[in-house]
Amino acid sequence: MLPLFRSIGRAIKLRPVPGCLTNLWLSIRWNAAVSPRARVSRPWLLRLGRGAQLGACTIECSGKGVDIGVDAYVHDDVLIDCQLGSIEIGARTTINSFSALYGAGGIRIGAGCLIATSTVIVASEHRFDLPGIPIQQQGSITAGIDIGDDVWLAAGVRVLDGIAIGQGAVVGANAVVNRTIPAFAVAAGIPARVIKMRPGFDEQKG
Repeated sequence: MLPLFRSIGRAIKLRPVPGCLTNLWLSIRWNAAVSPRARVSRPWLLRLGRGAQLGACTIECSGKGVDIGVDAYVHDDVLIDCQLGSIEIGARTTINSFSALYGAGGIRIGAGCLIATSTVIVASEHRFDLPGIPIQQQGSITAGIDIGDDVWLAAGVRVLDGIAIGQGAVVGANAVVNRTIPAFAVAAGIPARVIKMRPGFDEQKG
């Protein structure tokens, strides 16, 4: 059976294959559930944990590719775009509809996270610091984003490049995260600021 899967994988690399067949191959290979309506570019760069579920999402694989953990769930209408970087989604994490992940600088999302609808996570920033050069031509800089285990990002959160969100943190709806959020903190606002610690955690505000 293994040689057969390798042969199919080579065929997918060499010539276009209908998306529904590619998704069936991904489902069988990884013991996962990939919707026939999911769109996956360069599927050989997508690695799925056992029991992972992909709805009618779009995954643009490039660079080091995409890793989606055991029993993770990516809902319909999610965009995951490596942009020549890498994206790692931990076990049992849920990415809800209309969210977008851009991984040029690398994105790591831990296990058991809740990423609510319309969240945008961008691991790059456009330069604008070069005098005399149009912004469009200045390119981007990247640092990467690290989100710990058991984090809840509420609806509409924006996470900017170069930050970390600690384990167990909660970020309120529509917040813009442009600085590191400590573990077990509750943050909200534009820009996001720590407003309290979760009950049972007495660490100081960051």
